[in-house]
Order: sequence, then structure tokens, then C-alpha cells
Amino acid sequence: METNEPIISRHNRHCLQCRSIAHNETLTTVEMTLQEKQITFTQNIARLIEFAYDSGFALTFGEVYRTVEQQKIYVETGRSKTMNSRHIQRLAVDFNIFVVDDDNGSVVMLFAPGIDNAQYERELAVARPLGDFWESLSPDNVWGADWNRNDLNDEKFRDPYHFEMKP
Repeated sequence: METNEPIISRHNRHCLQCRSIAHNETLTTVEMTLQEKQITFTQNIARLIEFAYDSGFALTFGEVYRTVEQQKIYVETGRSKTMNSRHIQRLAVDFNIFVVDDDNGSVVMLFAPGIDNAQYERELAVARPLGDFWESLSPDNVWGADWNRNDLNDEKFRDPYHFEMKP
């Protein structure tokens, strides 16, 4: 098909990747469909995983997709605060986050169930580079340890292994 428009213009209009932050376009200037948002989210998660391993973390997947029925159970049991979970939209992932203990070389999971507030604060400081990196990838990215993106530990619902993208 012949056209007089520049190749770069045609490329930008049809390439989903060019609509992402990786190509230095501001996401807020482009209206994205949910599918395009999910693709961008997945690309950002890949970058986060690479950053995590390059920074000495190890990750395993906790939960990604969640059904409405499962979300209802989580809300009823207090494990979640909303029925508007990004997991339902495939725009969130919970990771199990691991680091190597400098004292004995063992692999330790951060934010294990039952830790006290002091331990949570120590582990939050260790994990903060992951959250900061995640938020740097897109203005729509939110880390569960900093829901309001103010870098203060003022969250009422702590979810530091949760990484999401607003739709």
C-alpha cells in the first residue's frame, strides 16, 4: 500500500511498543485500550524482573490473574480492601521477594507472614529500590508499599510484594 506519510509516523501509529514508556512517549498523552495497557504492563514487569535480578533480588510469582469470585473471598477475609483489584484486569502481580542473607549466605524471603513492625521496616528499606524502579517506569505504575506514591511509610494497607498499573 502506497502512502505519502513518513514511515516513522506509520510505525508509531501501529506499534504497541512505541506507545509505551520505553520509547519515551508519555502514557498519559495516548489513550490506551485495556489490551494495550496489559501489554505495556507485561513489558514493564519484564523490566522489573531484570532489574531485580541485576540488583541481587530473586523473585517468584505469587499471584497474577484473579477471578471476581476469588477477589470476593479476599475482601471478605480482609486479605484485600477492594473489589476493584487490578489482578482482575490482569494489571497486577504479587511477587515473592528473596534476598541473600549477608551473614550466612542463605536465601531469605522478605515480608514473610508474621513479621513484626520493626522487621517490616527493615525489609521495606531493602525492597524500596524495586518499588522506586517500578514507579519510574510509568506514572501509572503503583507499588503496594507506596499506594499514594509519596515515598513515605504511611500506608494503612501494606502490600509490598504487589506491583500494579492503573487502567
